Amino acid sequence: MKDYPNHEKRYEVCYLLGKTLFHKKKLRESNILFTKILNENKTFEYTDYTLYWLAEIEIRLGNREEARKLLSLIIKRFPNFERIDYTYYLSGLLDFESNRLSQAKFLSGKFLSHQKITSSSKLLFFGWVFYHSSREITKGPSVI
Repeated sequence: MKDYPNHEKRYEVCYLLGKTLFHKKKLRESNILFTKILNENKTFEYTDYTLYWLAEIEIRLGNREEARKLLSLIIKRFPNFERIDYTYYLSGLLDFESNRLSQAKFLSGKFLSHQKITSSSKLLFFGWVFYHSSREITKGPSVI
């Protein structure tokens, strides 16, 4: 990228490198690349995925509010996003943990009504909610 800063594929390279760094748990470096894409290329083909990966990074870095904003942006701008079901799921969990129960209920309903969701995924979701609800009562708020 240093040798070809204006190459027509530079944002695709940033995206692939950002995903690679994410999977290697180099979250801050990955965040820089994904943010560069969003700031410099408003018509990037994978903006939905770029926002998604940024939200995942923010969750892992503990920036729940920033992650929630990114997930909300995906829901609003990309309703046909391939991972929209998981986007609703993550948004619902973040709202649940922040005690935004009415918003969590709405997003959880969107997640559970999505056509791609299997019965086992629904059971897993309810198990997660039950587990974390009981932990909140006994130990205080939990972390995703």
